[in-house]
Amino acid sequence: MKKTLLFILTSALFLALQACEISDNEVKPTDPVTRIFETGDFERNYVPIDIRQTPDGGYLMLASVALADSDFQGIYLFKADKEGLVEWEHLADNYVNPVSELLPDGSNGTLFRLVAMDKLQLGTHLLSVDVSGGASLTSVAYYPEMVYPLAAAQVGGGYAFLHWDQESKSSMKLTRLNGSTVQWSRSYDIYEDVEARIMAHLTRQTQPVVPFRTGTVTSGVFYFNGYNNFTLSLTFVDANTGDQIGVLNGTRYASGIMQIAPMAENKLALARYREDGSMVYAPAAPVDTRGTATARDLPGNALPELSPYAQVFIKKGSVDDQKIVLYASTTRNGRISLFAYDEGGTLLGTRYLGSGNRFEAGGVVFTDDGGLAVQGRTYVAGRFARLCLFKLSPDDLKEIAAGVSAQ
Repeated sequence: MKKTLLFILTSALFLALQACEISDNEVKPTDPVTRIFETGDFERNYVPIDIRQTPDGGYLMLASVALADSDFQGIYLFKADKEGLVEWEHLADNYVNPVSELLPDGSNGTLFRLVAMDKLQLGTHLLSVDVSGGASLTSVAYYPEMVYPLAAAQVGGGYAFLHWDQESKSSMKLTRLNGSTVQWSRSYDIYEDVEARIMAHLTRQTQPVVPFRTGTVTSGVFYFNGYNNFTLSLTFVDANTGDQIGVLNGTRYASGIMQIAPMAENKLALARYREDGSMVYAPAAPVDTRGTATARDLPGNALPELSPYAQVFIKKGSVDDQKIVLYASTTRNGRISLFAYDEGGTLLGTRYLGSGNRFEAGGVVFTDDGGLAVQGRTYVAGRFARLCLFKLSPDDLKEIAAGVSAQ
């Protein structure tokens, strides 16, 4: 892989592709700083997936990238220091289609896991990366029977894997692992063959990419967002048995839930999209995990400014002891939008990042200094999709939560 070059910009300035570093530009201490990572490889387009802060104050970033020798997306990892300078990068050789976020593994903060597909056998790998050990990715466990993984999450002391049932072609499977041992695996009928839809999703041949998700709602209740009963549905299951206990239906495959974050008091922070791709935020949606309902009936805030079918990232955090729910997404005019809500669903404030070129949201993390780091994607010279990083200070985050507009 060609050596990574680094471009440094302020949020108010964007320069076209140049063959030099522009770190001498004056940056005010209060300005969010954007770093754009240019690999020098014009054939690769990167899709951001997740960002995590590391114990040294730096960042581990996960993305997918198109491969010349596969129809599936490759795995791209890189580590940056606290200033955003690249320390190492890694393009995986044997694994494709990362389906999980970066999952913390242990208390020291240097180990992370993720779930992806075997490049040739199509089974599910549980992978590990040690940020202190340099550019490497190791398979901790391999499950050849779980072909075509679609989503994964940490649940309790183990993991939940969502995958397609290749044998029936008309059902989804959710598997719970206790550690790395299978505790149960259950099928959920779709009642029609969805192989074409699954293949189109895995090879990124359709838009939007289907928002397959899984995780924990509350103690004893898991969820998966996927195909169920002719519909893209948010399905709730018993964590001990896998039995379905409730469902929040979309409208066939045309609309449904885009993102989910569990809240207290049987509420969920949701983003859902309509048939035309427009987005609705529901930051404190009352959802009965043991009932049957329809996503379009949930109250929420319509956001026509967002790009149709835009990816949404939801993170919970706190600012000066006030708990907030932060939504990150992408506007129609190519800026990253941040919406902060309190736990009751009241909008506290907004902020928009990026100018002069198109920027798209790709992951958010609250940082140890009380600020915020936002991973994204932009298009260098208007053509080449590259990863970028915004670092917001604690004062920036306080201003967002207080409803203070950026100058």
